[in-house]
Amino acid sequence: MPMKQVVLITGGTGTLGREVTRQILAADPSVTVRILSRDDHKQADMAVDFAQHAERLRFLVGDVRDYGRLVEASRGVHLVIHAAALKRVEKAERDPEEYKRTNVDGTINAAKAALETRVRKFLFVSTDKAVNPITFYGATKMMAECHVMAMRNVAGARPTRFAVVRYGNVMGSRGSVVAIFEQAARLGVPIPIPITHPDMTRFWVTVEQAAAFVLAAARDMEGAEVFVPKLPSIRITDLAAAIAPGREQKISGIRGSEKIHEELIPAWVARRTIEQAGRYITMPMEDGLPRPRSKWAGLALVRPGFSYASDTNTQWLSVADLRGMLAHDVAA
Repeated sequence: MPMKQVVLITGGTGTLGREVTRQILAADPSVTVRILSRDDHKQADMAVDFAQHAERLRFLVGDVRDYGRLVEASRGVHLVIHAAALKRVEKAERDPEEYKRTNVDGTINAAKAALETRVRKFLFVSTDKAVNPITFYGATKMMAECHVMAMRNVAGARPTRFAVVRYGNVMGSRGSVVAIFEQAARLGVPIPIPITHPDMTRFWVTVEQAAAFVLAAARDMEGAEVFVPKLPSIRITDLAAAIAPGREQKISGIRGSEKIHEELIPAWVARRTIEQAGRYITMPMEDGLPRPRSKWAGLALVRPGFSYASDTNTQWLSVADLRGMLAHDVAA
């Protein structure tokens, strides 16, 4: 990461934001991090946890729905990592307007504020649920991705570049299935662990891995790319067995429009997706705008028709793998 950099993280008191902050502060003593979030209590807790870096950490109370506040927060910033979002899938179906205002309109506000203040790089944190979405939450993230990609069309000669990073389920993040399974496992009575579908699979990533991938994408981005990490898949039944070994599993049924499998790269973008060690990168669509020579030029594309989905993945975590990861997470 360049020296004397100022990084703004929206939603910075969340699981990812805290880990990104930790890694940035550990990597370079000259970097200052600004945290923009709505919850002053979480900011106070985070300030205590990062007390040794107090001189390099700034907390700003604000909402991504407030464009003026985002402009204020973005002044003098080199990199914006936009992680603020409402994320509860079931709540999005009940309160769609609120999710649109934060996830779509808030992303537009953050991107335009970065453009106005001439931020060098803007990186949007997305999710596998944005690919071929079947939930309102997924649809908001898809729309936000599209808006970020389209900012290239209005940037003109201004220096701001926009890109997206997209990954799967973060182990131990708030609202994750791990917490649901752990709660059931802690109950004194041996009730079954609820499984929505026996064939369900998901991409899996630790928060440390997710944060490192975000920072690598921020370092390497030229503009309008979608960065996707190579991740292992898990079977939800294996996760339940890792958390509650020997406990009966009961099929409770799909919740609403929940997917059985997730997808990170759809087949229709294979023609502009390259593969590198540890990641895939989807190149921007041809839009007729002048494009300088890219570091990605000449790299081989993935095979025609390639898609990256959790059920057809070649890398899987076993019950033992998951148990080890969960034990390490608790110890940390």
